[in-house]
Amino acid sequence: DRLIYFSDNRAYLESVVGLHRDHGKTLAGVASARQTVEPLLGSQSAAVSVKNDACGATGLSKLPVGVREQARSVLKPLGTLAAMRYGARAIFDDGDEARLRFSMTFNSASQATRQIALRKQLTSGQFVGRTGQMGDVLTLASTHTVGSTGWLDFDFNPATARLMDGDGPLLFAACSP
Repeated sequence: DRLIYFSDNRAYLESVVGLHRDHGKTLAGVASARQTVEPLLGSQSAAVSVKNDACGATGLSKLPVGVREQARSVLKPLGTLAAMRYGARAIFDDGDEARLRFSMTFNSASQATRQIALRKQLTSGQFVGRTGQMGDVLTLASTHTVGSTGWLDFDFNPATARLMDGDGPLLFAACSP
């Protein structure tokens, strides 16, 4: 089939391979998954997650109570982070500059617009679950929405920034705790 599947769970991987063989379906046939991935075209590295995994990968559920409380206090005046249908992240690196993009597809265009605006507010200030400020690691370069998909682009220094390593939540890309 010229497809490669990866998973850290053998039983899940076997079920996905079986589903594909039985039905011939891939995420490429799911409109909202395609919408999530389109902004990642041209990236050097990308990861795509379905709803619960997308929320969990950048979320707070497995972190200490103090970190979850810190996140709740930051979110309280802003609103609720809605669950996304699909979430993705990618690194673009052309040698001169590096960019990190988070792409999220929501249930509607209006929800995407609201959620990207809310999440934009979470890209500065204290880095929840880490020491220091967000700007010490990531600098928001731009935000975009197209239909029910929105994305945030960040500049970062690949020599000093540790990204996608599970060290502290990325609240702007998570769902409400």
